[in-house]
Amino acid sequence: MAPSEKYNSSVRDAAGATPAAFLMSLWGSPPPGRVLVWTLPDKRSHWYAHFDDIDRDMRSHIHKNVYTGVGIAPKEGLQLTPHKRLVECLVAGIPAIWADLDVTHPIHRKAEKLPPTREAVLEALKELPMEPTLVIDSGHGLQCWWILDEPWLFADADEREQARRATQWWHRMIQEIFAKQDWVVDSTFDLARVMRLPGTTNNKDPEDRREVTILEDRQHRHNRERFLELVPPDFVASPPVAEQVATGRPGAGPPGRGSEGATAYPSDLTIVSDAQPNPVRLGALLKAAPKFQLTWARQRSDLRDRSASGYNMSIACYAVRAGWPDQEVVNAMIYWRCLHSEDPKVRGSYYARTLVKAKRFVAQNRSDRPTVDSTSSTSQGEERGKERRLEVHLTADEGLNIEACVSAVKLLNDPPILLSISDGKDIGVLTSAEGKIGMEYCVAARTHLEVTRRLRFTKVSRRGEAPVTPSVTLMNLVHRALPQELPRFNGFKRLPFLWGKSLVTNPGYHAESGYYLDAPDGLDLTLPVSVALQIINEYLGEFPFQGPADKANAFSVILGCPLKALGNAPGLFVDKPQSQTGATLLCRCLGAVIEGNDPLLVTQGKSVGEFDKRAVAALKEHPTVVIFDNLNGLLDSDMAASGMTDAFFGGRLLGGNDFIRIPTRSLVLMFTANNLIATRELQNRCLRCRLDANDPSPETRTNFRHRLPEAVLTNRVAIVSAVSSIAQRWVEAGSPQGSPVLGSYIDYTRAVSGLLKFVGLDHLDGNRRQMITDVTPSWESLDTLVLRWWEKHDDNPVRAVELLEFAEELDLKGFDDRSRAASLSRRLGHALNKVWEVGDRVHVKLLESGRDEKGRAKHGLRYRLLLLKV
Repeated sequence: MAPSEKYNSSVRDAAGATPAAFLMSLWGSPPPGRVLVWTLPDKRSHWYAHFDDIDRDMRSHIHKNVYTGVGIAPKEGLQLTPHKRLVECLVAGIPAIWADLDVTHPIHRKAEKLPPTREAVLEALKELPMEPTLVIDSGHGLQCWWILDEPWLFADADEREQARRATQWWHRMIQEIFAKQDWVVDSTFDLARVMRLPGTTNNKDPEDRREVTILEDRQHRHNRERFLELVPPDFVASPPVAEQVATGRPGAGPPGRGSEGATAYPSDLTIVSDAQPNPVRLGALLKAAPKFQLTWARQRSDLRDRSASGYNMSIACYAVRAGWPDQEVVNAMIYWRCLHSEDPKVRGSYYARTLVKAKRFVAQNRSDRPTVDSTSSTSQGEERGKERRLEVHLTADEGLNIEACVSAVKLLNDPPILLSISDGKDIGVLTSAEGKIGMEYCVAARTHLEVTRRLRFTKVSRRGEAPVTPSVTLMNLVHRALPQELPRFNGFKRLPFLWGKSLVTNPGYHAESGYYLDAPDGLDLTLPVSVALQIINEYLGEFPFQGPADKANAFSVILGCPLKALGNAPGLFVDKPQSQTGATLLCRCLGAVIEGNDPLLVTQGKSVGEFDKRAVAALKEHPTVVIFDNLNGLLDSDMAASGMTDAFFGGRLLGGNDFIRIPTRSLVLMFTANNLIATRELQNRCLRCRLDANDPSPETRTNFRHRLPEAVLTNRVAIVSAVSSIAQRWVEAGSPQGSPVLGSYIDYTRAVSGLLKFVGLDHLDGNRRQMITDVTPSWESLDTLVLRWWEKHDDNPVRAVELLEFAEELDLKGFDDRSRAASLSRRLGHALNKVWEVGDRVHVKLLESGRDEKGRAKHGLRYRLLLLKV
């Protein structure tokens, strides 16, 4: 059998594999993190969270050398840039064990010491206990991948170290096999290694460009435990590159980006076989630590690695924790090996690596680290909130395990990062992007990740206590139990807010109210009312408000923000007679003051259902301001109406079936339109601001004092200081109350109307009578049409064009039947579900049909009058 026939006998044709197909075979789709694709000669990093566009992207790299990282970056927590690659200590997982094997070619510097052919390489690899899953022709050699049955995602630094030991030992086995033929193999075992990406081109030799292809794909997978079982207990892996630099290893190169955070190690150690430990320090440690006594006597039955190297590691950890100098730690290890008739290993690299690993282990596992035992109701450790991880001891009782996990997460959740939202039904995690705090929902998988980041799990086995990976069942149960135990989250506050009789100004989570304050720094709360009002007028006072009530209603949006903890606040209708009058700009400026950036704009959609889903999708990210912009039809949404009065805003996400509930106490909703039309339910939940420039071409106006909203964002600290100072002066004046203007918001509007009177804006909701006239849809003109429609067509569905003969009295727009029918259709759309009396005790309801699930009228709309039973 030829060397390659061993694989080719049952292999599929994989030569045409694309980069996306190869990466999906390694990681799955989507990958469990961010995958690196690195290009030369530009040395650019490209990070992929999915592989949808990667084949298209590779077309722009056809003349470059393209590589992919064998290790994956975590989904979050790292700022990955085009100029940054991973280092080993940041790798979050690997999909396989790999080997990069060159063959003789003039382009290689050690061509004479390399295997002559690819067939020779494959023949030599037969001596390994496991066959590679993939064999890739990299152009001038072979790359072999032993793909794992599932990606190995590291739960902690110990698992990462296990992977490093496994990959290094596998490479050592290959090196020993090749050494029999006097061949050399480069050390390419580091977890941050990059390998050529199949489906690209090897352009290392411009005169001999070669495709990188998959030669063989056996499709079988390997269990990582099989690789771990091959590693001898006394095998000590070489330290990561960063630690090699810190230990002064020859050839490591100067310290650089990769050496950040490395454990410093002196280069002047004395390594002699007759070294003696300090008797005073040794005696004190033997007396203080009973386990160290067992270690020194080589009697530790609970030690996972009971080889000489394992005991040396334990001695080094105890000595480092006790604060011994580096030289004395090394002397103790040498003396112990001689005491127990072991090879003293008088070479600096062994003790350097052991000492570096011990320092790292002690730094990650401090002796004062608290633990949580599922067999006990108490936890150890005083500085619980400041520790990064807790140790949880798992037992056979799943109920106790759940309690232990929940208790441990609660101890570490200070200050709170995990919060309970939707009234104890969901978990949210605080996020930070570009300096702004946000909130994301935690599905079960995200909760698993957050819990394992905080906890370290161990379990007692026959060989003693050992780290374990918690079961998915346990993590799902913890996901269900946690929301009831976490601090509640009622929303974000971007401005100081009133709680009780004082203004909350300290950034961070406010436990008593459940709000998270993310206010800007440098606020001045000492401004007098006149100065504060002048600052607000400077940036927001030049809009063409139709009357004083319109201005008061607009200003109440920001002046009322510190008072929104009293309850829900009404929304704001901003309408105008024609476009370009400034309604959207006003809302953006108000939102910029509250949110700290340009607020979210959402369009209406073609149906009420689509409007509701777009609203929920926008609110999922927990903004404090949402603007529903340029509404072009009747504003009718039961969910929006209830969301402005209830404690939570709930609904299904657009494009899916996920149902979420969002706190609304700190939410501001604004709506803009030309001559807005809204249902009575929404009118009763909103204030109105009418803008009118009295100009046939308002877009040509140039006499503005500032460029908005940029000036608002630039001067936000001053505006927020003015708003907060007004609230503070109002509180100092005894919080004078006004009269409630909307029954759904009694507490809030009583306080806001009192505050506006306090600053001289005594017109809150003074335009409601005019709003009812302007904003209420007019249906009376349809009465005659509906009566004649019922007489002729009864309850049969009809098109709008068939009703034009009854619409002579309506002022329909258009010059032909098609355009006039479209105008009538819009008018009927405003009156959907309205009930008319068309005879003695005969009532009918107007219904519509013909839209698809997305609200689009694909086959023409039909209208019918449904006969109701009276």
